Amino acid sequence: MTTVPVRVDADQVAEAARAIGIDDTLPLGDQVRTIMRHLAGAPQGHGRSKDGAALKRAGRDWERKIAARARDAGFSAWDVAPLRGRRDLLDITGTLPDGLLVGAKAIQRGVNLNSKLWDAMAQCHRALENLPRHCDPATILPVQVLQRSGADVGAAYAVTEWDWLLRNQAELVSLRRERAQ
Repeated sequence: MTTVPVRVDADQVAEAARAIGIDDTLPLGDQVRTIMRHLAGAPQGHGRSKDGAALKRAGRDWERKIAARARDAGFSAWDVAPLRGRRDLLDITGTLPDGLLVGAKAIQRGVNLNSKLWDAMAQCHRALENLPRHCDPATILPVQVLQRSGADVGAAYAVTEWDWLLRNQAELVSLRRERAQ
C-alpha cells in the first residue's frame, strides 16, 4: 500500500461526515478514512476495525462501569443484566424497584449519535412492553446511559423521551410542592 500525503479542510470534512451520517466528532483522520470508504462503496466500518466480539466486550465493560457507579452511589441492588433476548429489560438489573429501566450504550467509532439514539429509544420501548405484570409502565422511567468519549462515567449522558420524563416526574414534583408549603 502506498501512502499519499493530502491536505484537507477540516470544516469540509466535518460537513461531508455529517452529510453521510458519520460522527463528526471523530478524529479528522478517522473521518477522512470513513468518508473515503463510503465514497468507494465499501461497507461502513466503525473507524478502526473491531470484530463483533470486541464490540460486545466494550459494551459489557461499559455496562459494568455503569452498574459499579450506581452501586457506589447507594444503589446496591443494581448490577449487569444477563442477556435475555426477547424478554429484554435493558442492561442493568435491580432498577425496577427504583422505578427505572436502565440501558447502557458504549460509543463506537464511525457510528453517529443520531442512529445510536434511535436504537436506544427503540430498546426502551421494547423493554416497557416486557415489564412483569406487577409493574405499571406509567411508573417506570426508561433511561439509556450513553458513553462520552474520554469522559468519566459520571459525565455520561442519561437519555430518555420527554413524555416519559414528564409522566414519571409529575408525582415527584407534587410531593416537592407539598413539602415547600
